Amino acid sequence: MSLNEFRSFTPVTTANLLLGLTLPLGEYDPQNLTNLGANRYAFRLGLPIICPQEQFSGRTTTLEVVPNLHIFTENRETGLQQEPICTLEGHITQDFTAHFWGSFGFLWARGGETRLNGLLQNGSQRSLWLATALNYEFSPRWALNFRYGETVAQNEFGLDGSLYHLKLVTRF
Repeated sequence: MSLNEFRSFTPVTTANLLLGLTLPLGEYDPQNLTNLGANRYAFRLGLPIICPQEQFSGRTTTLEVVPNLHIFTENRETGLQQEPICTLEGHITQDFTAHFWGSFGFLWARGGETRLNGLLQNGSQRSLWLATALNYEFSPRWALNFRYGETVAQNEFGLDGSLYHLKLVTRF
């Protein structure tokens, strides 16, 4: 697409395919409670759907929905097996100016029951996370991004906590 074609392009609703693979790299010691590596493969299959719309003052509002399935292989060193985890992620993003946007989003997760050497360990997750973000581009190459998120509902094995995230972004 040429620069002029890109400038005049009107985004349309799209559905994409998301594939992810996490390799069992890093150090793993079954005697440690915390490990950087999980000693197993993890696969992610998703279907991001993006629906741009012009809503307020001619600025773009974008609706995004991403259903995901996370699949795990067995950790052969410990005998840990985990059922798949289904997640649904969604965002609504609004451009306030040409350089400033904000968003609100959610992440719902369910599944992931574990077994250790074939014995059920429970651990099925259920959680709902809400988040908001603001982004300001103060030059063509630099932007500042702030995000806040918090778990609003979960069972004892679900995601829990809150996050403040400040990021300086550059483009090459």
